Amino acid sequence: MSKKKRKAEVIMAPALTLLLVVVLIIVGTMNMKTDEKNEDDTAKDAAALEITSAPIPTVATKTVSVTPTATPTPGPTATPSPEENEFKKLVPNDVTSLIEEYYAARVISVEEILPYIYDAESITAEQIDENVIMSRVEYVNAYHDIKIHLKTGAGSIDYVAYVENSIEIPSVETYAPSLDELYIKYDEDGAPKIYAGGLSQEENAYMEALRETDDVKELRKKVSNELEKARENDTALDDFFKMMEQYIEQSAEEAKEED
Repeated sequence: MSKKKRKAEVIMAPALTLLLVVVLIIVGTMNMKTDEKNEDDTAKDAAALEITSAPIPTVATKTVSVTPTATPTPGPTATPSPEENEFKKLVPNDVTSLIEEYYAARVISVEEILPYIYDAESITAEQIDENVIMSRVEYVNAYHDIKIHLKTGAGSIDYVAYVENSIEIPSVETYAPSLDELYIKYDEDGAPKIYAGGLSQEENAYMEALRETDDVKELRKKVSNELEKARENDTALDDFFKMMEQYIEQSAEEAKEED
């Protein structure tokens, strides 16, 4: 072996020894850190376990008694003054059905009307006939174009209905425009009925005041003008109304004589 090679081996041996020592130191340091970390994690886990297993403190509760608020019972709705009592925008469905069925019954007989009359047992056929004089079969075939204008009633009357309709009369081509004033009253079962009985003095005064309100007067004038125009254009219709006017006058005179 040459002198140069031996010299190189002599130089490398200490260097390798030094490198080995450095590696051992690094590995040892890493192991120490790993052990420290493991010890730290173990301590944390133990602390977490201690917290988790610790008893949950009991919070004292107090039962509060709540008294329900009573719903106030609505009082009676005040009757508006005639001037404030405007036509309703919507007519209840049960009132619409009542009036439509009532008009269908009017062309059959007075007896057919009775189921739609409030307290019909105490109302005679003659009383009903006086209120619906033109309902007789020989006078009317049918009622068309029924339109209901409804207002709040007064006293025992729930609603006042002003009913526009067109009367089909036998042997008359033109329908006769008509306007009826009907009183609606709900019975004990909550069903609306046509009220054909008498009114109190206060109720009568209120109904008369309603007829003088602007919207009712305008409606009455409208129907009256339509009827007048229809009579002018149809002689048969005009003759029919003249006959009815004479009949009503005669009935009124006979009633006076009986009194």
